[in-house]
Amino acid sequence: MTIDYDKKVDELIKIAQEKKSAVLESEKIIGKAWITNCSLPIPFQTKETFLNIQTAEVNALLDAITSLLSYQAFRNKACEVLDVKSDDLYHGFTFENWISDCKKRVKVILIKEQKTQLNTIESRLNTLISPERKRLLELENIENLLK
Repeated sequence: MTIDYDKKVDELIKIAQEKKSAVLESEKIIGKAWITNCSLPIPFQTKETFLNIQTAEVNALLDAITSLLSYQAFRNKACEVLDVKSDDLYHGFTFENWISDCKKRVKVILIKEQKTQLNTIESRLNTLISPERKRLLELENIENLLK
């Protein structure tokens, strides 16, 4: 029974490690530089308010993008009414640049949550390994260090 139990734990640890590797790969992909200055002025505020994209939470980003998209729609309509071409810029960056950086921040938040969850799972699985299996794994680790 112990062997089947340890085998199942080993399988689950392997799955957790694979998922962790995938998360680390995702982290590398989004590790590119930010496009904007990450200080997003929020439209339609009575007092000029800025959102730091790099530290914002998901709900704040949702509110900011909602305001930004509304502003973009109204601005495009105003350009149409005045028969002028829109430059599609908002405080020096395109709307797509702002949106892209907000999407990146959401991905950073999700990756952080996934990493925390996977670390918790790995920790819980490690407590389930039988003493005999732990001893064997430690011997394998030492053997690998000596190679």
